[in-house]
Amino acid sequence: MADGPPKEHVAFLASYKAISAKLKKRFLRKNTVVDAVDQYQHLSKWLEKDGVHQYAAFVTLAAARCDEALNNPTGETEKVVRAAHLFMEGEMEAANLDYAGFQENLMEAVDCYELAIDIYCKIRRTAFAATLRSEVANALVVFGKLEEAAEQYSAAALLLDGSPLPAIAATESACECKIRLLDFAGALDCLGTMLDIMRAMRASEWDNRAQPAGEPRAGTPQDDFWVLGSALRHSAYGTIIARIEVTCVLLLLQLPLAVRDAHRFAALLVRYRGEDGGLCPSYMSEEVYLLTESVLQALEDEDLPALQSVQSELWFPLNACQNELLYTLNQLFR
Repeated sequence: MADGPPKEHVAFLASYKAISAKLKKRFLRKNTVVDAVDQYQHLSKWLEKDGVHQYAAFVTLAAARCDEALNNPTGETEKVVRAAHLFMEGEMEAANLDYAGFQENLMEAVDCYELAIDIYCKIRRTAFAATLRSEVANALVVFGKLEEAAEQYSAAALLLDGSPLPAIAATESACECKIRLLDFAGALDCLGTMLDIMRAMRASEWDNRAQPAGEPRAGTPQDDFWVLGSALRHSAYGTIIARIEVTCVLLLLQLPLAVRDAHRFAALLVRYRGEDGGLCPSYMSEEVYLLTESVLQALEDEDLPALQSVQSELWFPLNACQNELLYTLNQLFR
């Protein structure tokens, strides 16, 4: 027969009850609550060192509630996020041990992140809230929760209004999650959001000014990518547009023909078919542009050897997500 709970667990419970008992008095002094915070944190560190991450997280949350009572939102969020990290460590341990659970620690961690984000939003620290959104999204990706991760990345982008590059990065991460879920229409929506962010940024930057030198002239392609890319080709945005343009072409080719032709980005495929003169955009590598053109041509000609040849040449210029899309297209002919 078991002799009861381990001694260290008994010691933990006794310590926790002793600290909590001090907070049950009808009239509390501020110093008493401050002391309780320190004692909870000491107990949490002891539990963490002992490898009991879940208990350490719950004790850290108790310390966070004390900070809430002290009207200390900075201390409260710091401890809530620390609790989230401890829950995540507990979940990683369970995953490494192949524990057959229900990912309770992961759910607790997400709840902690949501609480911290809510506090940051209330005190108008949206940049901190966006960082936490991205952090929880990264963790969800690790645990295979791609749909939830995409939602978190998109929410992070909304919080980053006024910071175009971080917002674009968060939205692109959401796009990658959608691609891995084979939600190609959703991924295209993310690309549209990225273009909208850049369009809004450019409109703000050039408001009440003369048109920039890169504005497309009459007779040149007028799809969204060309217009924005030509205007922003000398900035970091030009590189981003070049990358997501290729992703957009590969995503459009995954869609049924009727859906593809009716899509808002259908004009992009017209350009890649060479129907408007086959001009290579100034913001893109000519090699990548011509090879992407070749992908479209090989697919329309149903030329599998040509597609395989282009795939090998595009392997290094493309990123992992784009190569996965190209591989999927290749599989359609097998």
